[in-house]
Amino acid sequence: MVNFKNTTFKNSIYTIIIQSFIELILFCNNILFARFLSIKMYGQYQYGVSVATIIGLVATLGAGGGLLSKYWGQSDYFGFKKKQRTFFVYNWFWNKGVVFLSLFSFCLFLLYFYFQFISFITFYTLLLSFAFFQINLLVAFFIAQKKVIFGNALQLIFQLLIFIWIGIIKLIDIKNANIIFCGLVLLLIAYSFLIHCTQLKKYGLKKITPSKDNISFVLLQWGGIICAYADLILLKYFLLIRI
Repeated sequence: MVNFKNTTFKNSIYTIIIQSFIELILFCNNILFARFLSIKMYGQYQYGVSVATIIGLVATLGAGGGLLSKYWGQSDYFGFKKKQRTFFVYNWFWNKGVVFLSLFSFCLFLLYFYFQFISFITFYTLLLSFAFFQINLLVAFFIAQKKVIFGNALQLIFQLLIFIWIGIIKLIDIKNANIIFCGLVLLLIAYSFLIHCTQLKKYGLKKITPSKDNISFVLLQWGGIICAYADLILLKYFLLIRI
């Protein structure tokens, strides 16, 4: 017999419900963008978002794949001290990820402004990797504390903000694609950074370096990401059109 009062069971049900809403809103966002943009622009948008998703995962250096949960489980501290020290590890991952993404953004700048290898839509959407990275890391931090529902809620709000932004575009009748995509990038980065700052204010700036035996775990996660998205990574090099 199912115990409906079991915390794990209830969290699982809530997670399924929230994830269903996330997928529904994501589907609606894609439909609305497809109706709003031309076929070529929509393809550029989807390509940029897909690659930004990959980069956002890679930039977490394994924290989004369970390393923060591993540290939480191995910690000998309790209560606030345990949360704080886990956040100090989070800070280490955040700093390394920002450096990685800054180098990635510099390469993007060269590809767009110097080599003109990518379109402006792809350029803007690739910058969403900052927002994806921060959300992935924050979700990992809350899941490590067993706050699965809160972590999923952050992702739900993330998709809702995209939906609201599309509504604003339609309401005001904005036609300038630069404003549309630049505004979207700034909105999502601002949201994820605001959540990061609230946690930073609560726990502090100190960093704790995770153990070096996690390197194999990171490489394994990266290998999984590359294998899962290999077709997308190679797509650019087999297409003759500019995306």
